[in-house]
Amino acid sequence: MEKRINWMHITDLHCGQQRQDILLPKIKHEFFKDIEELKDRLGKIDIVFFTGDLTMSGKKNEFDQLTVFLSELWSIFKKLNCEPLLIAIPGNHDLERPDPAKAAVKVLKGYSTDEELQETLWIDFKNKGEYYEVVKQSFSNFSLWYRNVPIPKPVFKEGLIPGDIASTIILNGIKLNIIGLNTAFLELSNDDYRGKIAINPSQLIELVGDDFISWRKQADFSLLLTHHDPMWYDASSLAYYNNDINPPQAYYTHLCGHLHDADTHQDNIFGSAPRKIQLAPSLFGLQKINGKTDRIHGYYAGSYIYSQNSLHELFHPRKASKNYAGEYVIIPDYGFSLNREGIVEQFYPLGEKEIIKREVPENTDDQQQELGASRKYENILDKKGNNDYAKELEQIPHTNFSYTPSHLAIRFVEQNKFIDLFKREQFIWLITDWGLSEGAFIASVCNTHGFDMTKDSFMINCEDIATKDELLESFETQFSMTLQRFCNLVENLEKPILTFNHLNAGLYHTETAYRKLMQVIQTILDFCPKMHIILIARQVPTSLSIDRLIKLTSLDTIQIKSYIENHPENINELTAPENLLKVEELTGGLPMHIDRLFIRLKVATLDELMETERESPFESRVDVIPKALIHTINSLADSTDRYKQRSFSLLKILTVLSYGEIYGNLKRFRGSEAIYPDNATELEALSLLEVIVTNKVLSKGISGTIQPLKILRVPRQIRDYVNTLITESEREDILNSACILYFGHKWRDGIIRNIYANSILTNSRFYNVDNCHLIIDSILADSIRKDDTHILRNAQIAISFCNHVYDAGDYKNAIRTAEEVYNKLKNIGNDKLKTKIAKILGESLRMLGYRERSITFLIEALENESGGLSNDDKNSIYIDLAYSYLMDGKKDKAIECAKEIEKTAGSKSSYNSIQSRFILAEATLSEDKLLTRLKTLENEARREGYTTLSNTIAVTYADLSKDLKEREKKLTRILQSQGDDYNKMRAVIEKSMDILNHGNGLISDEDLALLNSTYSYLYVQRITNMFKKCHIVLWDYCVNNSRLEDLVNLYKHSSLVWRLTGKDELEKQYFDKLTTLLESEDTRWTEKVPPHTLDYYYRRKLEFTSNDVL
Repeated sequence: MEKRINWMHITDLHCGQQRQDILLPKIKHEFFKDIEELKDRLGKIDIVFFTGDLTMSGKKNEFDQLTVFLSELWSIFKKLNCEPLLIAIPGNHDLERPDPAKAAVKVLKGYSTDEELQETLWIDFKNKGEYYEVVKQSFSNFSLWYRNVPIPKPVFKEGLIPGDIASTIILNGIKLNIIGLNTAFLELSNDDYRGKIAINPSQLIELVGDDFISWRKQADFSLLLTHHDPMWYDASSLAYYNNDINPPQAYYTHLCGHLHDADTHQDNIFGSAPRKIQLAPSLFGLQKINGKTDRIHGYYAGSYIYSQNSLHELFHPRKASKNYAGEYVIIPDYGFSLNREGIVEQFYPLGEKEIIKREVPENTDDQQQELGASRKYENILDKKGNNDYAKELEQIPHTNFSYTPSHLAIRFVEQNKFIDLFKREQFIWLITDWGLSEGAFIASVCNTHGFDMTKDSFMINCEDIATKDELLESFETQFSMTLQRFCNLVENLEKPILTFNHLNAGLYHTETAYRKLMQVIQTILDFCPKMHIILIARQVPTSLSIDRLIKLTSLDTIQIKSYIENHPENINELTAPENLLKVEELTGGLPMHIDRLFIRLKVATLDELMETERESPFESRVDVIPKALIHTINSLADSTDRYKQRSFSLLKILTVLSYGEIYGNLKRFRGSEAIYPDNATELEALSLLEVIVTNKVLSKGISGTIQPLKILRVPRQIRDYVNTLITESEREDILNSACILYFGHKWRDGIIRNIYANSILTNSRFYNVDNCHLIIDSILADSIRKDDTHILRNAQIAISFCNHVYDAGDYKNAIRTAEEVYNKLKNIGNDKLKTKIAKILGESLRMLGYRERSITFLIEALENESGGLSNDDKNSIYIDLAYSYLMDGKKDKAIECAKEIEKTAGSKSSYNSIQSRFILAEATLSEDKLLTRLKTLENEARREGYTTLSNTIAVTYADLSKDLKEREKKLTRILQSQGDDYNKMRAVIEKSMDILNHGNGLISDEDLALLNSTYSYLYVQRITNMFKKCHIVLWDYCVNNSRLEDLVNLYKHSSLVWRLTGKDELEKQYFDKLTTLLESEDTRWTEKVPPHTLDYYYRRKLEFTSNDVL
């Protein structure tokens, strides 16, 4: 009689899942039908293995539904004249999650990083202590169900944890040992547990005793069942798994669930027998993982045919697939190498039933213990051969990463995480891209912590490697030796580092590929416990949790400042706020471009380099582009798929519109060729696009949560390459479409619409005006370069745009655009245009406090006799000059300007006359006399309808007056006036300060909304004095109302402004205030702050203590 066991492996049913009633009937019918058809080839089913996630959330009613489903399934088996045994273990969906506030639950969540808990937990489980009770209660529904379900089960022994089982079964002349271990007992919340799952020898010992080898010998072969495969285990658990729970030849197969892709593979340490791991697809469960990854549906079936020295396996992988009619059918899974019968047929020699013994030497190296090194196995490789290790090591390619002090001064959070992961995991995923200088980052951090990157650091270039086999072969092609030989050479080095550089996405893009790559990594670490491995890639592997990687991005303005200050070629002038913005524009925050900038500054000034950049803004300065980036972009550029073509079109649009834009303004950018959100999603998934989220400083508005803006932007290093792929005609088309978007359809006629048609505080539609100056500069530079007939038209368009921007109060963009236009018009010989732009530039500079430069441009405009200025234009300039002189304390010069205004002011009721008398009053009067005169002038201005002027006088009066009621009256009247946003912002700040300092502290919703918008406006414009006042008001309001999350957000934004403008003491003052609140035990501060909101605070905390940390 043939000794044969026929089996079925199902998993991840998720019974009780929402909307499963839609999918389940469709696939269930096909599943039952497929079982009947398979019986003729397979025979009677003897055992059904169910490897977890039987239900969706472990509720009793879900297990009741599960019983109904299994009863239907077993009724099908009975029709086929069989009644198989059910072997079931729980998964992470088979427990009822406990209260996360419980102390024991909080402790258990930290298991993977708490070395003490990793020892004491198993003692607690044996003693049935507090932690055991939490786990027992969580799995109580599963335990009760499995004991009582009316389905045939073998006799089994229960273990240390609910769900741990052991059973010995004799079927058809075969004696089979089965071990089932609960690996889901730590998943007590919805967090990502990749790399945090625990499995321990105590579980096995409780089931079979200390003599595992003897227990194993009693059967013909053994099987291991868990829900999670080894890639989910934490570092210590993985070592236990490899050495104590599943050493080579311990089990014929390890059956698992909990995956996205079906897979069966072998895993082995060099020189040892392989482990076979079988991961089954979800039966009918979740269709999407994290809302985006498609899950395969299906099941496995097969036969174990036993002889004395071998095992013959017939493996039937089955998969649910949609036919052309859109209906589900069950078919063979051709992702496996199947024969003509649709099966995989394999023979395995069993030989002696002995486990390969692996001796574990004592670890006396304290530092190795600190780094969490995997256990070292002695008899794995043949160590015969050339002992001249040093000579061979010299021939291996080393990394050429170099240390720089400028890199130590940036990315403190990333540095800290790098070292933390190096100590805990021994391998690091570094996600980066061209130009981000990952080599200097690695070298700077490693050298600071005792890792010599010039000595024992080796590198494999993985750009052209797409499979695990090619990766193994690369050691021979690049190192001229096998991987085994390399491990022999480096295992005794003190701190060797192996870098897999520029990993091809084919090595990690799918879960199966990722798992195979990590098998290689873990194998190397098992043999070389002192080794540290760095994996450098462009894209985040879909199977990797965010807490196990480091992602480098371009430097923000503050990091650029730190980088420059610590650069060997440091030029102090570059860190001035106005110059930092220019450096950021020139370099995109890429360290590589900043280094290049220092070289170029040896032969040119910063302004000259800016002018050169503006003359050819789309000219690519590409040197060597990584193949991974080229391949990624070309996969879109060369595609014939219309969807991918649109994604590439979006990439080109955002390359030209380099400051980014919101999706709403892009979806019909190309007219009838619509761009869809999925196109942006695809670019983001390929790391070709980033999403910049902007929001008001207060998280809640009058009518609920404020919707953030999401600006889609292509990083500089991507743009540099994509620019080489955009033709001149394509670029012109994109610029023309952009002109229509921003300026309207009549722009070619010299008529442009005002994109600030609404109030800057209430604008209902967002346009990224940062792109406008780029477009204006481009069309003006192009016409000048071609010396065509459109120079004057385009210049007038540029000046009109600058006027719109200035009138809207967007002084930052007015300065930026006007400077570029001014520089381009210097040599075209049109004094009128040059005078107009000098006037706009001077007025804008004055509003942002650059008074010295403002005065220079304003005087230039005045003194140009052929500039064509009207009297009103001249008076406008004199008014700005007078305000600048008053702010500088030069009252005599302000008086001179007032007198010049009076010469052409006309009647005393004219705007200019009242304005000149206002200036004279501020320059010559004080105290009560000044207040009396201001009240008179305000009434005159208001009577004549000069709203902005009357509000300006009223705000000045309120600033000087000590009468709170009079102040409130003046400020309220300003807030009730039409238009005049700037004075409204001044008024709401002053009014709110009075309420908080002298009133009841209750700011109205309307005023609070205006304060919120005012802060956002001042944050962008950097109007420092008003900004500081607004910050103080909002800070005090948030403190008084216990709005901790808003305080954290407020600190983040204010900190940036203060650091840029050199107000470091003020920034530290508010950091200390926030720290006091965050560490307070006052019940007012019990509000939970989302972790991501605290990222900036923790970054600053690390930077303030960097001398101690690094």
